[in-house]
Amino acid sequence: MGKHSQRHFAASLPGRSFKRRSPFAVAAALAAVAISTTAGAASLVTSSGTSEAASTASASAPAVASVAGATASTPEEQAALDAASTELVRAEFLAGEGASTLTPDQLAQITTTRDQLRQLVSSVTTTDAGQASTTEAEQASSVDAATSTTLDAAGADDTLDGRDTFRASRAGAEGREALTTADTTAAATDETPSEAALADAAAGETAATPAAEESPETPVEAPAEAADAPTTAQVVPSVAEIDAATTALRGLLDATAVAVAVEPAPPTAGEIAAQQAAERAALEQQQAAERAAMAQQLAAWAASTAGYANGTIPANLLCAPSFAPGELVRCDAAYQLEQLNKAYVAAFGTNITVTSSYRSYASQVAVKAQKGFLAAAPGTSNHGMAQALDLGGGISSFGSAQYNWMRANAPAYGWENPEWARQGGSKPEPWHWEYGVTY
Repeated sequence: MGKHSQRHFAASLPGRSFKRRSPFAVAAALAAVAISTTAGAASLVTSSGTSEAASTASASAPAVASVAGATASTPEEQAALDAASTELVRAEFLAGEGASTLTPDQLAQITTTRDQLRQLVSSVTTTDAGQASTTEAEQASSVDAATSTTLDAAGADDTLDGRDTFRASRAGAEGREALTTADTTAAATDETPSEAALADAAAGETAATPAAEESPETPVEAPAEAADAPTTAQVVPSVAEIDAATTALRGLLDATAVAVAVEPAPPTAGEIAAQQAAERAALEQQQAAERAAMAQQLAAWAASTAGYANGTIPANLLCAPSFAPGELVRCDAAYQLEQLNKAYVAAFGTNITVTSSYRSYASQVAVKAQKGFLAAAPGTSNHGMAQALDLGGGISSFGSAQYNWMRANAPAYGWENPEWARQGGSKPEPWHWEYGVTY
């Protein structure tokens, strides 16, 4: 379009007063619009990029978080959250696995106090998240306000004449579409104003009426919703409140502590061997002590009848074996006979049979009269000293299993079939056995 066409276009617009401006002023206004638009877009990109960078930096930075999930803003708050987290874990365990050890009242107190502390820690977490969301919203609002201000400043002087308005509209389109539409760029180059048009614009600048003074713009009112939006203040629990709740829960848990049974680790092979060796040594020491004590006792029993003549020992100084009541011998002989009988029972399943034991002097006289040659003279028999027995059963026969067993085992307990009574002896008597006798 030519210059006159542009004027005709401007004159045909109804209801508008136009003020002619210098082409240089128009160019400056168009440049301001383009720069403001670019800056607004850049600010949006920059804000987004800055937000992403901040988010990335926040994610990569080591956050001070407690076990309960809250993030502390100060070291004191972090210490309070850590202590609270420890007691919450203890409370969960005690209210779960250890509940059987608690009374209903104890369980209720622990559960209530635990929930109160958990609510305080949760409030810290919620507050931190709300503050982060508010900061992001404020940043986005600042970007929108900056962009709107720039555009309003560029469009405040909208009383251009027809020709300047047409050029301004084309320049605005060029600024928005220069990167995507090559044809618009070529058209803008063809419409460069001539020197005559510039002179005509300069001549008419002083004659125009100030339309801007006659039509002041109406200020834009803020949306009613923003004024009516409710505001709520988030109450943040203090460190003292968290510490007080933590202390209360800790006191309940310490007062109802669950006993923990600790099982020792199994012993090693070396420890087992050492333990067994120690037990053997202790047993041997005990047995040696018992043998020593028994030896002293046996000696005492043997000495108890030393002052009595053959056939005159009182019955209260003598002892009868448990398996042969009434058959008296010296007490040390009776004790050893008991031990010998245990071994005999293990071998044959029956006790040793005793047919004759201690004889008084008078009893020996009677036996001598009865047996003649086979009986010792009164006052010389070991029966009169309570150290001889006559045995029955299989022991009374030479060559029997019982006799042979006695010959092999009885000497270990102090009992012997003397040589004169053995087979081929001066008086063969396989039934006659003596204790502690030397010839």
